[in-house]
Amino acid sequence: MTIPALDALPDAAIASREGMTNDQLFRARLSFALEQSRSLFGQVQFADAKAGTLLALVGLLAAHVASGGVGAGAWEMRGLLLLDGAVIGLCVLVLLPRTAPRAVRRTMAQTDRYSWPALAAEGYGSEEHADFVRTAQASQLVVSVGRSNAAVAHILAVKYGLLRWAFALAFADVVATLLVAGLR
Repeated sequence: MTIPALDALPDAAIASREGMTNDQLFRARLSFALEQSRSLFGQVQFADAKAGTLLALVGLLAAHVASGGVGAGAWEMRGLLLLDGAVIGLCVLVLLPRTAPRAVRRTMAQTDRYSWPALAAEGYGSEEHADFVRTAQASQLVVSVGRSNAAVAHILAVKYGLLRWAFALAFADVVATLLVAGLR
């Protein structure tokens, strides 16, 4: 699906059926979108903090296993270290910065002028952005923040999906390590 440029937004009626003025309505809509943006970015930071903590804990566990601290045999040690490596790899994937593909980033300045990839898009500079902010219609501002929020939500879904797998494997890793250590 092609996202229409902000300049091509349809002239849709934006009035409220609740008796709010357009000014009140704009403030409510923009406030909602900006609060949603703050919430999404907070959740991204929380996912990254969880991944960083899990990475550190499993890294310590892997170091303990590798030093022979659990008394594992050669095959057991390889298995435990493979499991440790899988958890560490997933945590690193969670922590890797994500942006839209290059082809999408080239056109982002036309569809979303809220996110940093949109502001850093090729051919879009500080003067163009200052002019947009100075002359933007209220709908363009709300739609821009909304589109950026949707992109962040997709990033967040990937991060939490990877994080669920990392926690499941970490749990299996801890159980396996305890079992191996208990058998010695």
